[in-house]
Formats: sequence, structure tokens, C-alpha cells
Amino acid sequence: MQGTNSRWWQLHKYDGEHLVNLQNGKCLDAKNSDTQNTALYWIPKVKKRLSNKWDLTYVDELKGEYKTGELNKEYGWIVNKDFYIVSQMPSRRFLTKIGSYGVGIKTRYE
Repeated sequence: MQGTNSRWWQLHKYDGEHLVNLQNGKCLDAKNSDTQNTALYWIPKVKKRLSNKWDLTYVDELKGEYKTGELNKEYGWIVNKDFYIVSQMPSRRFLTKIGSYGVGIKTRYE
């Protein structure tokens, strides 16, 4: 079988939040509302959830991905640097991971 140089084109609309396929009306969504690099898929209709809302950024405006050790000014954290979330109460307790998905609060032992 001989290959081809053809392309398959589809039209999409950006409505200010959603990317919608004009042929079938489906909306682009991130799997399980995950913020990690993950699978994308098309859902039957626009839903009011963050996982299918997108910002349109033109190439000349994109500053690129943040690198390890660089300050992410949007969120105020240094990329890939470990941290604690510490209460401002006098006890200075901190949040910690408990089990696979749980979060708890602990007292610091000095």
C-alpha cells in the first residue's frame, strides 16, 4: 500500500472558554480534571467544569514552560522545589500527606 501526503482537517471554534469541534459539536476536555500531563478527549457537549475550559494564547505571547528552580509568578511557587504549607497560628502546624490521597495536619517537633 502506498502512503499519502493528505491531511484531515476539521473546523473548531473557540468561544472564550471552550474549544468546540464544529463538525460534531464535541468539546475538548482533560481526563479526570487532571492538572498533570494527561490524555485529552472530546466530550459530547460543553460542561461547566474547569477541565474543559481553555485560554487561547498566541505563540508570540507564550513565555514557554517554567523550568526547575524558576519562580512561577502566576502561582508564587518555585518549580520542582519541595515545600511545606505551615499555619500562621502560634503552633505552626503544617499540612502533610497521609496515605495515597489524604491530607492531614501535624505539629512540628523540634
